[in-house]
Amino acid sequence: MTRRIVALAGLGALALGLAACGGEGKAAEPVARPTTTIAAAHVIKPGTGTFGSAKAAACDTDYTVFSSALELYLTMNGESQATEQAMIEAGVLREESVLHDIGPGNTVVPSPSGGCLK
Repeated sequence: MTRRIVALAGLGALALGLAACGGEGKAAEPVARPTTTIAAAHVIKPGTGTFGSAKAAACDTDYTVFSSALELYLTMNGESQATEQAMIEAGVLREESVLHDIGPGNTVVPSPSGGCLK
């Protein structure tokens, strides 16, 4: 019984080895790997590229969320001048926005230090 198990295990290992070789008994061709890197074809200006796109997306998302929270606050509390602290206390905003502020007439404006100025 033990000899059968050893023989079956040996045949299984042989079959796996042949399958790894492509099934023809030959070793598979190695995959070519590039040894050099390709440099960018152009210079990326500061504020553009992936980081610039991420910052723009953050500004857009913050503007949308902040505007929606302000609209909800004004609907709940009338048309008085809103403040971010009042919006937090009303539960429509978790924390003050770093990127946007409330401007005159309850408009959403970019914060001077937030980086969303155009």
